[in-house]
Amino acid sequence: MWENLSLSGKGKLCLTYKLRLLPGAPKELVNTAQALGVSGNGAATASGKAQALALLKPGPFALGGMLLGRVFLDMDGDGTFGPQDLPLPGARILLSNGVQALTDSAGRYAFRDLEGLHQVMLDPASAPFPPLPMPENLGEGYRKRAVVQGLTVVDFPLRPPRGSVQVFRNTTLRLGPFSVEKRIVQVGDRLFVELRLKSPEPLPELTLTDPLPDGGAKTFSFAEFKGEEVLVYELEKAVLTDPEVRWRYP
Repeated sequence: MWENLSLSGKGKLCLTYKLRLLPGAPKELVNTAQALGVSGNGAATASGKAQALALLKPGPFALGGMLLGRVFLDMDGDGTFGPQDLPLPGARILLSNGVQALTDSAGRYAFRDLEGLHQVMLDPASAPFPPLPMPENLGEGYRKRAVVQGLTVVDFPLRPPRGSVQVFRNTTLRLGPFSVEKRIVQVGDRLFVELRLKSPEPLPELTLTDPLPDGGAKTFSFAEFKGEEVLVYELEKAVLTDPEVRWRYP
């Protein structure tokens, strides 16, 4: 509110202000303006109300609810993803409102802009392995209930088929601070390539190329790689090829 402002007849006055948005602000903001005053002869005057609608576009660091997790074969049966476990790419995850997502090469999925109570389901046809018994399981365990508050994690650990998981071959590539361990794993009648990437130092513009037995290659790119990452994709033949890696030196 501005007070004690004077305005001559047919004059103009421009007022500018800045608005600071705090966490929890609504996506639609309505600004309202009205002028009240006293004319030169002492009569009270008032203008009509003017309104403007502003739409808030949250940036990438806005605090919104996110539901994420991983689908994996729990090789050690502890219910958490570890070095011996095998992530499942291409598994279909659904919410009760019909929104769905596919897991990436590391078995991960994510849903943004969620709040409150939700049911999340793993499509059994996309991951034909029985779920590990967990406290949050509903029914057979392909459905779970989650209260989304900020960042909420819901994993789907699955039982691997007994006696049918084999590691055919493995190889390790080390180049400076970077290393990648590659192995071919058979789960039932399906073959998977598992790539475990590690680097204690940040490596900009890293690209890993893994040749395929019949030609072509799988390529994985990172704007900057640091830490550990597990990549998985399905293979038709149990042929081990050597991966190639490059990154940009500062």
